[in-house]
Amino acid sequence: MRALVGLAVIVGLGGGTSGCSYPGCTEPTLSAEPVVVDDPSTPVTLSVRLADDDGPVSGRKVTFFILTRGGDATGVRAGQAETDADGVASITREDGVNGPVLPDETVHGYKAEFSALGTVDGKTHCPAEVEAPVSCRVGADEGACEPKPFPG
Repeated sequence: MRALVGLAVIVGLGGGTSGCSYPGCTEPTLSAEPVVVDDPSTPVTLSVRLADDDGPVSGRKVTFFILTRGGDATGVRAGQAETDADGVASITREDGVNGPVLPDETVHGYKAEFSALGTVDGKTHCPAEVEAPVSCRVGADEGACEPKPFPG
């Protein structure tokens, strides 16, 4: 079963942060929704939306990370995608959210970062990032995903 992520621009829930310290930069909003999976090793699609005061921002690269607890890592690069005409960037991890993490680490969320390099359509955007939780469905409940097991 493929877990899909719905998007909504909601301040306070999945709303991102940006830092506009550059003169003439436009401050964007990067938004994401929580993800719930049945199994952390099955395919999952992670999506975010990039917008500014004029609407969706297309043609910009967004980098995705899986956030973990345990082991030595706090996050693992999961992929990169370009925003479409609706400002949406998505990646599909065929190996699930557990795929890129080390054994004995527990996935608790994902992060997306937009690093503004260059000017598109006459605008230079400030960097932005957003984090959203990832949880596992256990019966009728949702909770923390099990740590990735050691092989063998």
